[in-house]
Amino acid sequence: MTTLAIDGGDDFATTASCIPLRVLFVSDVRFLREGLPEILHQQSELAIAWVAEDQNQALELVLAVHPDAVLLDTALPSGFDAVASIVAAAPHIPIIALAMVEAEHEILTWAEAGIAGFVPRSASISDLIRTVSLAVRGEQICSARVAGSMIRRLRQLAVLTREERYGSVVGRLTAREQEIAELITQGLSNKLIARHLHIAVATVKCHVHNILDKLKLQRRGNVALWIRQRVNRVVSIAMEIVAANSLTLISAEYLI
Repeated sequence: MTTLAIDGGDDFATTASCIPLRVLFVSDVRFLREGLPEILHQQSELAIAWVAEDQNQALELVLAVHPDAVLLDTALPSGFDAVASIVAAAPHIPIIALAMVEAEHEILTWAEAGIAGFVPRSASISDLIRTVSLAVRGEQICSARVAGSMIRRLRQLAVLTREERYGSVVGRLTAREQEIAELITQGLSNKLIARHLHIAVATVKCHVHNILDKLKLQRRGNVALWIRQRVNRVVSIAMEIVAANSLTLISAEYLI
């Protein structure tokens, strides 16, 4: 198994051992809403503090009680919409998909919808507790196969993002101009760009002039805005793809 860690600290273990994580469980199956909290009642690490049976109830509770995490049944008919609405309203609250089918396209689709982790159907109660605890820390346990697929998907998205950023002008901007445009979006001055690329300031100014001319922009400061608009377009396209559930994959997962 591979652990993908984004963030976390030593203080988590001490805190978790003293105060159980408060979790909102979302499912339209009544016996699960009634049974899972009872099963976890004796656990010191995690407690199902609230339950919701649909997207609207889940969102209302998230906004009202601010749970540490949301555990969402993947069989929920409006599951993807629920994830999207919760992520939009409370992006800091991790959502864990319960009873996930361990198929690559399934994991990818839920991940791009916004989940922070998943519990496969083969998992035990202890696996569930550990997965939720890790998701709160910003981590996810997955197999080496899933980890490898994730990297391939990230590379695929990086290529898409770069192409969408520059659109039809990508063929007209040179590799150096694209590099300088990226540095401009990071807030670097011409002098700092010159130092970073080990070229003369005058050369940077020449490239900036060419970038503005090719992008049909008036001012240097507009370059960052132009690229941000392209990034927003990528996000919009990705959400439409997920909503349509019609991704063409290169055997990939993209998690956290």
